[in-house]
Amino acid sequence: MIGSDFQTFEAVGALVVVLDADDRIVYWNQPCSDLTGYAVEEVRGRRLWDFLLIPGEVEPVRSVLGQLRTAQRPRPYANYWLTRTGERRWIAWSHTVAKGPRGEARYFIKTGIDRTESKLAEDRLAGIIGIAADAIISIDDQHRIVMYNRGAAAIFGWSAAEVIGKPLDILLPERVHGVHSRHLRGFAQGDEISRRMGQRANEIVGRRSTGEEFPAQAAISKLDVGGSQVFTVVLRDLTEQRRLERERELVADLGTSLENTLDHQDTLTRIARLMVRDLADFCIVDVLEDGAYPRRMKAVHRDPTKAVLCELFQRLSVEGWHARVFSSVVATKRACLVTELSARHVELAAPSDEYAQALRELAPRSLIVVPLFAHGRLLGTLALVSTHPARRYEQRELRLAEELGRRAAPAIDNARLYEDARRAADDLREANAQMVSATIRAQEASEEAEAAKVRTEGREQELREIAQFREMFIGILGHDLRNPLGSIGMATGLLLRRGNLDPPAEQQVARIIKSSQRMTRMISQLLDLTRSRLKGGFPLDLKPTDLCEVCRGVVEEFEGAIHLDASGDLTGTWDADRLTEALSNIAGNAIEHATPGTAVVVKARADGPEVVVEVINRGAPIPADVLPFIFEPFRRARQRAVSRAGNLGLGLYIAKQIVDASCGTIAACSVDGATTFSMRLPREPSLGGGARDPGK
Repeated sequence: MIGSDFQTFEAVGALVVVLDADDRIVYWNQPCSDLTGYAVEEVRGRRLWDFLLIPGEVEPVRSVLGQLRTAQRPRPYANYWLTRTGERRWIAWSHTVAKGPRGEARYFIKTGIDRTESKLAEDRLAGIIGIAADAIISIDDQHRIVMYNRGAAAIFGWSAAEVIGKPLDILLPERVHGVHSRHLRGFAQGDEISRRMGQRANEIVGRRSTGEEFPAQAAISKLDVGGSQVFTVVLRDLTEQRRLERERELVADLGTSLENTLDHQDTLTRIARLMVRDLADFCIVDVLEDGAYPRRMKAVHRDPTKAVLCELFQRLSVEGWHARVFSSVVATKRACLVTELSARHVELAAPSDEYAQALRELAPRSLIVVPLFAHGRLLGTLALVSTHPARRYEQRELRLAEELGRRAAPAIDNARLYEDARRAADDLREANAQMVSATIRAQEASEEAEAAKVRTEGREQELREIAQFREMFIGILGHDLRNPLGSIGMATGLLLRRGNLDPPAEQQVARIIKSSQRMTRMISQLLDLTRSRLKGGFPLDLKPTDLCEVCRGVVEEFEGAIHLDASGDLTGTWDADRLTEALSNIAGNAIEHATPGTAVVVKARADGPEVVVEVINRGAPIPADVLPFIFEPFRRARQRAVSRAGNLGLGLYIAKQIVDASCGTIAACSVDGATTFSMRLPREPSLGGGARDPGK
């Protein structure tokens, strides 16, 4: 190509610029002069960026020329030219390389078209797009984002700088990447210019910068630009619309669900399950019994695997982690919103370790408590808990919860009234049935009573005489046996003190002493039995007593088989000797029935105006049919069991008589392999029951 060949470019209606290998202008045609105001003689030898380009476009133009120099074919591009008057003109360029004899790049021929007017129209359109509330996104034929308006930034959370040039997949959940790419390729190859996206599902899903997915509606169009396709998507976020639809559906479902039940528990269950379906992760319904006392009625979690946690919360008292909020709602009769619940705040509010563990598993993040009113009466509260890190309750959820509470409360009240009426009717029917049955039984009993009266009168007199004779006989027998036993004890004691017995003889004498001591205890018990039966109780010598010392003496008596756990002020006015006897009887019984190798524990503690003493042993439990009669005399004989200690079965009976005379109570229970005898003694027994005033 020689200089004369450049004249052919004058016949071309487009702008033509010829550059040499050093990027200097060799020639440009008359349309270039007409556009810029520079004649060809003024520009020959100059570079484009010396006078025609704005600073921000110098490097892109140099890059294009560099690609031409290395035999790369750059894509068409556009940039501004500055005219002599300073006006900016938007030029779209294509390029051709003229090579020399050796194949080297000799000239770069730039062919351009003035697109200023269309550029202005595009800029105006971009301004409109930029302020649109919907997301407007354009991608090239490689599915990379080339336009991204402010509406898209507000919806997706990414700025334009963060997504321009990135694949469109950044705005979609990973699970739909493949499906979306196939649909986009099918649309590119089809005849349609535009269509709504997600026609089959009527909804598509977007992904925000936080990873949150949201429902959306979108339409797509395509446009061929310079031989390439550009796709533009207009997308609308349906999150708020779906939320409103769910709220309306929830309110409607609540009415539908409650209209066909009058069962109180079923009503509460349906309410709680609807709450965790759409509005909460955890729901608690508390009611006020008799208008004042709170009671936990229902606890439901969205996750079915949390059933054990729900049972735990339903068992725990209302005086828990949200007690202050509950009390505030009850007192003010207004709903309460706690947008942010810190884990430490919740745990510090737990009234017990069990409650704290349950709260750690629940991990509440936000809380709403609304009052439940019906006919001007406060029925209780409805508590909604969010455990999702991304969901915090705001005013709109509070308003919805209040509306649901207003609609649920009448159903709860109706169910309660129906249950009360049904219970009253059942009670009335039961009372009528019992009245009829009682009348029949009374008639039969009256007839039987008349027939038995004659038999009973004679038998009663006979039994009284036998009982009196038995008690007197036992008393006389016990009294008469004490003297020979005393002689045996004195004689055997004297033999041991002399110390001239061989070891086998010492063992025999020791065995005699032990047996005589056991017989002495048995005789004492028989005398106590006689005294209690004939004189109506045990005489007590009341004095200021430290029960801790009494317990310690009994523990020392058994030499290591038992230990003491005492706390608090254990002083009072009691008969120390009698309490020692009662506690010794109970402790001996515990040691006899304890599992070998286990220790018996005596626990003594203060409880206000009373003192409590418990004797605990591990071993076989007391049979359920024996437990109600455990303190009756000779119970062991009736059970036909042989005591290892040779007891008569009077020890527990005497212990109970002593406790009764001290105005206290005694009880026994067997739970989980442990048997506990518990004595509860008032510090100041009232005079009576055989007690003697120490001041007289």
